[in-house]
Amino acid sequence: MARTGSRMGHDTIVDGMVKDGLWDVYNDFGMGVCAEFCADQHSIMREEQDSYAIWSFERGIAAQNNVLFSWEIVPVQL
Repeated sequence: MARTGSRMGHDTIVDGMVKDGLWDVYNDFGMGVCAEFCADQHSIMREEQDSYAIWSFERGIAAQNNVLFSWEIVPVQL
């Protein structure tokens, strides 16, 4: 695509987030589908996934509150 837009003819617009970050190039499907297959294959229920997400989030907050990752966190001035 040209800097100022499409030239004459058809163009294909590709979502960079999906193409470069959320697409499994080996199996040719989105990471959400990959997660569903993984959960089905290992019999992981939605409630277990939610529980793990909450547990992981709480651990992250506790680590941040205990200054365990202060060397990784820098102020950003807007």
